[in-house]
Amino acid sequence: MQRSRSFVALRAVLLALACTSVLAACGLPFDLRTPDDFARVERPPPPYRWRAVSAYGVAMGVRTAENETHAALDFWVEAIDRTLRRGATYTPAGMTSIRSANGVPGRRLEYRYGDPNAGSVYIVVVFTTSDRVHIVEAGGAPDAMARARPGVERAIASYVAR
Repeated sequence: MQRSRSFVALRAVLLALACTSVLAACGLPFDLRTPDDFARVERPPPPYRWRAVSAYGVAMGVRTAENETHAALDFWVEAIDRTLRRGATYTPAGMTSIRSANGVPGRRLEYRYGDPNAGSVYIVVVFTTSDRVHIVEAGGAPDAMARARPGVERAIASYVAR
């Protein structure tokens, strides 16, 4: 009788460890603090891994992809920039080097989309690790982005890339 209780207890511990490992493996490859005035979307549509929206029209999202070629940050930044500018609707409005909350180097790009007077503001932040590309996006009308900018910037500063 004593032996079967020990076996049941051991089996329970092993099952708990297996479940913990599975949950950890299914977790997101990043952490990000949702801005206070945004609502997180529980099941973001592909290709997003994380998405949040404000009531006044600003959306944020995170995409991640395998960095199978182990390409450097400069490669990904240029590829994204060229893709956005190819359609002639995104106009560059600035680029700065940044670091994630855990020290991963990145680049913050800002664009104006569409009509300069009535278009949108689009922020793209790119972080790369040896095996993953992280893209954080935020966009909305200029007045809405001005209102959201402090929260968006805090969220970007909180980003932990794994």
